[in-house]
Amino acid sequence: MPHSLSPVYSCSTSFEALDIVTADIEKMMGFAGGASPEPFSSLTEQAIAEGPRIFTPGAGYSLVPDIEFDAPLRQFRAGKHLFSPGKTIFNQIRHAEALLFFVTTAGEAVSQRCLELNRAGDTIYSYVLDTLGTVVAEKTLEKMMLMLESQLPSGWHLSESYSPGYCNWDVAQQQMLFSFFPPGFCGVTLSPSSLMHPVKSVSGLIGLGPGLNRKGYHCDICNDKTCIYRRIRNTTP
Repeated sequence: MPHSLSPVYSCSTSFEALDIVTADIEKMMGFAGGASPEPFSSLTEQAIAEGPRIFTPGAGYSLVPDIEFDAPLRQFRAGKHLFSPGKTIFNQIRHAEALLFFVTTAGEAVSQRCLELNRAGDTIYSYVLDTLGTVVAEKTLEKMMLMLESQLPSGWHLSESYSPGYCNWDVAQQQMLFSFFPPGFCGVTLSPSSLMHPVKSVSGLIGLGPGLNRKGYHCDICNDKTCIYRRIRNTTP
């Protein structure tokens, strides 16, 4: 076990610390970086300028060493819960020695700001800010993963992060995932229908162990056409 990692960890950061650039938003919207048409190119700059006022990024994880993998059924047990993440995710984490269940969030204010913009009829800028909210949650996760990599013992590595709702992993299993967090962990709660609040939040798992590596997302073997990672990969030059 990587004893250098805390069993439960949470932190907050600033919008500025995420080093978000306009290309990050453009790629999430489906444009090539630096190639979005007007008004999007101007609105992405406006959104980044407004970012420090409306985003409160936060992240946290729970480290779970008590795991067991069932290769024939493509399931794993974490604590007392049995997860069925689907073939793609299972194959990427099956050699893990421990798992991190995580949550990251962009905070609640962006949703209120987008609601106000929609009511005022400014739906395009609302869309850009909403997209930036997704970028903030993902960048906050990446920042936490870089921190984790710096604390792992020699020879240990992370897998990519994987979330319920993608690669045929039933989003309802998010209920079990959240059972590893204290109530209101990182300011994020889960509804009975497995929707997170704030909306601009990400949850999932990361594998840890000597036999793992971050190899990128295997979009060619996944049939999820709505996945944001597929969208980013397909618009990256």
